[in-house]
Amino acid sequence: MVSYFERKTVKKLLMTIMMLALILFLGSDTFSMEAYAADVSEIGTPIFATAGFELTGSVKFLATDGDSIISNVQVEILNSNKEVIDTLTSGNDGKMEKLRMTIGTYYYRIVSVPDDYVLDNSEKRFDVNQATWLVKKVILLEPKVVKNYSLTTDSDLRELSYLSEEEYEAMLEGTQLAGIGDALVQAEQEYGVNGLYMMGLACQESGYGKSYYAQNRNNLVGWCAYDSNPDAAAYFESKSECILHVAEKLKENYLTEGGAYFEGYSPRAIDVHYCTDKSHADKIVSIVRDLVSDL
Repeated sequence: MVSYFERKTVKKLLMTIMMLALILFLGSDTFSMEAYAADVSEIGTPIFATAGFELTGSVKFLATDGDSIISNVQVEILNSNKEVIDTLTSGNDGKMEKLRMTIGTYYYRIVSVPDDYVLDNSEKRFDVNQATWLVKKVILLEPKVVKNYSLTTDSDLRELSYLSEEEYEAMLEGTQLAGIGDALVQAEQEYGVNGLYMMGLACQESGYGKSYYAQNRNNLVGWCAYDSNPDAAAYFESKSECILHVAEKLKENYLTEGGAYFEGYSPRAIDVHYCTDKSHADKIVSIVRDLVSDL
């Protein structure tokens, strides 16, 4: 007959084995970028309360920019009093974790990121409790935008300038084209056409907004003003509408492989079909360089 002491010992041993198996099972989990779509993701699993075991939890992070994992991201873990209790650093797999955290409220903040990314060091709360004892967080980093002030006759016009509306307006101040800065930004965002090129094109074709068609039809680029019939030039409700319409058509017909007038992605390639003036692209580039130099 098995004694009470032996039964108790066997029961404790079995419980210990079960807990170890559970720990091993949890330790095998892997991150999937598709599984964690937002920074607020929390995954809860029922907790098993067992005599002799302290209830603890953990937090796991994955650092990414949405396309690839990111190493060397440092995160501070803070307790409920917002005191730093640990600092984690992501490895080559983008992962970091803090284990054996007692039940309670915590915060985390990003304190260091690679130079190519924007640092957001705001504090974010998470809770370790019986409902959410395994917390998983995605740290979604935003790449820094590097502004491009350069334009050449061979530039790829799909590469954007990332200039602001204020910068465009500063360059066009005192001209009849003041006010189109927002449209130049939209041309990049909506159609992926370099805003500096669009600005230079408008300046060249309209004489900085002074041409007849610019003044009377809001047509800044001579759109549809063919050499054989200039008065066929299109009418637009506003100068901004003209910029956006032309950007859309350039993208569709000139800057997309298979487009009706596609010859490449540069100002010079556009001019194969766009303009009979062989120095047209050079004039646009020269205007842009002069305007940019005044910033």
